[in-house]
Amino acid sequence: MLQQEGLVNGVLSAMFGIDGPTWFNDRWLALGSNIVVYIWKWMPFWTLIFLAARVKIPQDIYDAAEIDGATGARRFVHVTFPLLANLYLLCSLLSTLWAVGDFTTVYLVSGGGPAHSTDVLATLGFHYAFDIAAPALGVAAVMSALPVLIPIVILLMRRLQTGEVEL
Repeated sequence: MLQQEGLVNGVLSAMFGIDGPTWFNDRWLALGSNIVVYIWKWMPFWTLIFLAARVKIPQDIYDAAEIDGATGARRFVHVTFPLLANLYLLCSLLSTLWAVGDFTTVYLVSGGGPAHSTDVLATLGFHYAFDIAAPALGVAAVMSALPVLIPIVILLMRRLQTGEVEL
């Protein structure tokens, strides 16, 4: 889709009469492409999680907020967001964990290029272990995430140990 003669450049040429950029020769375009694909990949999952949580909030709470004079925006800020705050934290931590180790998105979209400037730790470790033939460097690259990931996992485990959510 993002190759020089791909779908995106073809649409830009047909609709606006311009030549599209060379997506993977510029670090920021390649990084933006990786980010867009990552969001596109996970958006249905997060949408379903937040929709299920939103539907679980009792209508009585919204009715009470409406009686108190809360409009749509105030209901979201003072009712919905506080009730879903733990879920936002949980989803942010999970997304961080999954983004650090997301090999397939970076490898299949940009290959870590240009010049390995869009590598994540998983693709960097793969590059070191198999392309450069230095498996020790590959293991070291992947293991360097542990000081960051272990506290995130501990925080997740503590958040998930709560017995029930209070509404």
